[in-house]
Amino acid sequence: MMKMRNIKKGQAGEILNFLILVVVVTIIIIVLKSVVVDQKLTTQGTGQSAQEEASFRSGVNAFMVMTEDRSGKTFLELLGYVGFLENTTVDLGGPKNPLVINVDEEVAKRLDAIYGEGHWNLTLPIPHRSGVQIFVVADTSRSMCDDIMALKTEVPDILNELKKEGKDTTIDLYFLESQATCYWKDNMTTSIVHTATVTCADFADIPDFDCHAISEKETECSYPHTTDEDWGNGVACLSEAGPGEDGWNDFSIRIGMPLSDELTAGSECGCTEAGCGTQRKTLDKGIGSAKDNKVKIFPLKADSCGVICFSNNPNDCVDLTVETTGGVTYCDCGKGLLSEWMTEMGNETGGEMFDLSAGSSASDSIRDMVYNQSFAREPVRLGSQIPEGKRIRSFIVATPMPNFEYLNLTLKQWN
Repeated sequence: MMKMRNIKKGQAGEILNFLILVVVVTIIIIVLKSVVVDQKLTTQGTGQSAQEEASFRSGVNAFMVMTEDRSGKTFLELLGYVGFLENTTVDLGGPKNPLVINVDEEVAKRLDAIYGEGHWNLTLPIPHRSGVQIFVVADTSRSMCDDIMALKTEVPDILNELKKEGKDTTIDLYFLESQATCYWKDNMTTSIVHTATVTCADFADIPDFDCHAISEKETECSYPHTTDEDWGNGVACLSEAGPGEDGWNDFSIRIGMPLSDELTAGSECGCTEAGCGTQRKTLDKGIGSAKDNKVKIFPLKADSCGVICFSNNPNDCVDLTVETTGGVTYCDCGKGLLSEWMTEMGNETGGEMFDLSAGSSASDSIRDMVYNQSFAREPVRLGSQIPEGKRIRSFIVATPMPNFEYLNLTLKQWN
């Protein structure tokens, strides 16, 4: 009986050991299967990711060599124009035959088709601007003679200061007439009359300061001036043609500074917004041309008070602090529409009006403008904002510009 019990115990132990072995083997098989499945999934994931990356890059390359229908330009070329002009609207024609391409819209059509709307972002940096080019266009009516002559004494100091600070700055002065014959008295009680014919010869000894008659430029632009006070068309002409013989540098900071104590084309006193259509047109031309050519305008509103003389006869002088025109004291005229229009021109073009009648000088204004204004330039961004929490694919493309330089365009895409 005892022997039978021992046999049964032995059999039970063997069965239990076998069951344990089966369980262990089963667990091992399950673990091994899990490892194999995980490896397969990882391999599949890696393969899919590589395939998506390759597909993304192929899409970028295919897009860049696509041509826009009307211009025949590739999108690589069109984006180079955008970076060069800082504008997503590009005119590849001319004044008589414009060919305006909205690059933003054309890019969106193609990339939406390739990657889906809302699934891409294109960033195009704008080249760094080097150097500052400034033109001053001066009203040369007699009331402006003291302001023009002040430039002769003030400008050398500011140019020397900027040069010492390592700021590459050029300044060109343009007369709205070829010369201004000026007469003035120190005050109304003295008989001494100062006489000066203001010409470019007066500025010939100032290094890095060029003087011109604006008529020299008018053969190169579409905006001839009409009077010695027409600084609106003066700004339009110089914004288009650029200063000096060579015009604008490709990547300079472009500044225009009209200097006047009158509305553009004159008639500040007694003039109202509704009654100054001709003047308003020249102002709009100046604003439009400055914006088209990336010129920031910093108008210099001169003091319209003081004494002016019309000859070297001491009795042929007028004190503008008491002189009236249309019932308005002349030196109060510039406090109205002139301030509004110059402020508007500054605001519209990214500049700022400087009021010289408040005691500052033209050179102070130039110094403030060069040192204190921000010329930070944001890149061109097309497409959608890049989302968080997504796997972002990125591709950098060297984009040639018309001046043979390159920009590093970045195209990003996500699912």
